[in-house]
Amino acid sequence: MTVLEWLEMPPARHSPSTITETLSKVRFLRSLGTHTWNLDTVPIEKRRAYAQRIQVRRPAKVRKLKVSTPTIELIFFLHVTLLEPTDVLLYQTGRRVWDLVRHAYDRTTVKQARSAVEYR
Repeated sequence: MTVLEWLEMPPARHSPSTITETLSKVRFLRSLGTHTWNLDTVPIEKRRAYAQRIQVRRPAKVRKLKVSTPTIELIFFLHVTLLEPTDVLLYQTGRRVWDLVRHAYDRTTVKQARSAVEYR
């Protein structure tokens, strides 16, 4: 599996292993310094459009482009790719926290019911 395929692979669930996998993607992209690039002057739609071009273009077509074009597309691809797993990580963590709270609530309810029966 290539790095591109790994970065594009969607998360399966909100289990701890999936959260760890998503976190490793974020750490990888941050290790490249992607989070330090200030690209706020470019609208997000344009950033996504540049990023998408790198995904749909065949490798043979890259050789015919100017040197600056693939570089710009790669910068925007890495930047957008960092934004997406960061959002996914927040969502997965929220879902996991909700699962833990729900599980704790269920266990507490069962214990309270047992205690109520014992006090009768």
